[in-house]
This record gives sequence, C-alpha cells and structure tokens, in this order.
Amino acid sequence: MTNLSKQSGNDSSKQENCDRRTFISTAIATLLMGRYITSNFTFNELACRGSGECKMDQDYMELLQQLRTEFDRPMVITSGYRSPDYNIKVSKTGKHGPHTTGRAVDVLISGKDAVRLFAMAQQMGMTGFGWNQKGPRNKRFIHLDNLPNIDGKQPRPHVWTY
Repeated sequence: MTNLSKQSGNDSSKQENCDRRTFISTAIATLLMGRYITSNFTFNELACRGSGECKMDQDYMELLQQLRTEFDRPMVITSGYRSPDYNIKVSKTGKHGPHTTGRAVDVLISGKDAVRLFAMAQQMGMTGFGWNQKGPRNKRFIHLDNLPNIDGKQPRPHVWTY
C-alpha cells in the first residue's frame, strides 16, 4: 500500500490509503489531462465519462500496452475507468463492475481484427471477454479485463456477449 497524505489549511494532515496498483490518483490526474499514461493510451480516453476520474490499475495498463504493442495496430478505447456512480447509470454490473476496478476497457474493433485481438489477449492473461459484434461497425467492441477468479462469484476466464 502506498500512503498519500493531503495537507489541510491547518496543521492537521489527513492520511489516505490508496491501493499501490492505482495508477493515477484523482489529484495527479488533473495534472495529466490529455497526456499519455503509456506510449499509446491517454488519460482522456481512459477517464470516466461521468466523473472525469482515471484510476486505471498500473499492472493492467502495462498488460494493455504490451497487448497493443504486439497487436501492432491502434486500439480505440470506448470505455476505460468508470466511477461506481457512473457505472450504475451505464451498466447492469452496478457499483462493483469490472470498469470500476481500473482493470477493464472496451475496445472498438470488429471482424478478423476482433478475433485476433481476443486470441492475443487470452494468451497474455486477460480473463474477461465481452463481445458486441452486431450492429454498425462503429459500435462493435470487445471488453477486456484481467480480474481474478473468485469461486462461486466471478468465474475466470469468462466470455459473454452483449
């Protein structure tokens, strides 16, 4: 765990415990707006569309960048981090969905590229794969996450369709 402390206007300080894997805290995120988190992914494309927060997991981002490098094609992210409150509005997974962990993205992709990306992601350790390959091409995507297997609650690896 990493301790981040905030100094208030008076002499008291508040300690805030943050998971060491949280790649960008809200305080730092405001300074990085529009900048690259990795060599191919920006803060803006991964930030929550509702709150503006971007709390992507560092290990997940390293894995996603490795996947992007090996895929050797652009990966357009349509959804990255989601705050719990925003996730309730846009997903059936509620306050605790994969995107709220900072360990999930939706990638705009279809056809043979989608199949190739899925195969590579599976080989590299991604564990959750949601497929939406119907409708207009500009709305088709694959969800990728690397959440752990939790017996009886969250089986992994897991594949589903929308």
